[in-house]
Amino acid sequence: MLYLALSCLQGRTMQSAAEDLLEIGANNLQLTPGNVPTPGFNKWLQERRVSIRKHHGFHWEALRRKVWSETADCLVDADSVHPPQTNAGIADVWKQQAEQGNYAGILLETPDLSAASKAYEDYPVDPVNLPGFEYTGEIYDVWFSVGEQVQYEEEFLYWNDNGIAIPAFAAFCKEGCHQDMEMAERYTPYAILRRNGDEVDIEIVGQMYRPWLDGIKPEEWDE
Repeated sequence: MLYLALSCLQGRTMQSAAEDLLEIGANNLQLTPGNVPTPGFNKWLQERRVSIRKHHGFHWEALRRKVWSETADCLVDADSVHPPQTNAGIADVWKQQAEQGNYAGILLETPDLSAASKAYEDYPVDPVNLPGFEYTGEIYDVWFSVGEQVQYEEEFLYWNDNGIAIPAFAAFCKEGCHQDMEMAERYTPYAILRRNGDEVDIEIVGQMYRPWLDGIKPEEWDE
């Protein structure tokens, strides 16, 4: 069963995000942290018989709630949670408890690089994450019709991943990769970005495979 996450429209009010997701055909919603609480939102969902599952730090009356205690105990009754960040103070304690099977009853969500690779290769058809979903472009109409029309050139930073990004991240790329390989084979994670209110938390997780290339700069960059 497919559940669309409120975080698709993170930053909006809970009900506003839910209304737009239901409008494009969603029948089930995953309630995620990061949306502004709407009074009576739980009752609103019940009246429309929307099937829901709660994820990570979702809270009906707050943007988010704390998920892990200082002793690595899970503080929420969500249907699924993310493990602590690898650089969190409780990461080692959490890992020890996980190896002992202390979280056997908790559904842990981690990035699925194979699924992401398959979705990327098959775009705009996504049989891995959206089985049976027919792409119509309507979801983009929802995202970009809020308030006034978003101007792409003004609102988004263009990142030339086939230009300056090559030398900038060369040290973190595997040797000998080529475009005929699967995406999950030729790409490696470098950083995880998480929204934290008006800020963005950045966790560097990349492994340096070619340290002799560390520090080189694109020709376009000024000294």
